[in-house]
Amino acid sequence: MILIAAGIWLLYANRTVVLQPSETKTISYLCEQGKTIEATYATSSVSLKLSDGRSMTLPQTSSASGIRYANADESLIFWSKGNGAFTMENNKEVFRIVSR
Repeated sequence: MILIAAGIWLLYANRTVVLQPSETKTISYLCEQGKTIEATYATSSVSLKLSDGRSMTLPQTSSASGIRYANADESLIFWSKGNGAFTMENNKEVFRIVSR
C-alpha cells in the first residue's frame, strides 16, 4: 500500500501539462534582472517572446527531466520543469525564471 501511495505521489508531484494536438497554453515568466518571457506551449513546440524584442519558435527535444526546446544547432535552448525554467544562448544562461 505504501509503494502504491508513493508511486501515485511521484506521478502527480512531477507531472507536466499534456496538451491536446490543437491546444496551446501561454505562460508569462518574470526573470532575474526584470527580464520577461512569454511562452506559448503547443504540442511539440514553444513560441517565445523575450523582453529584448526577439520572438522565436523552438521544437521540443528530448530531455531526461522537464521539457526541453532547442533550435537546430542548439545555440538557443529553453528548458522548463515545474515552476522553473531557463534559457541558454551559446552555452550561456541568459534568462532564469524566478516567478510566473
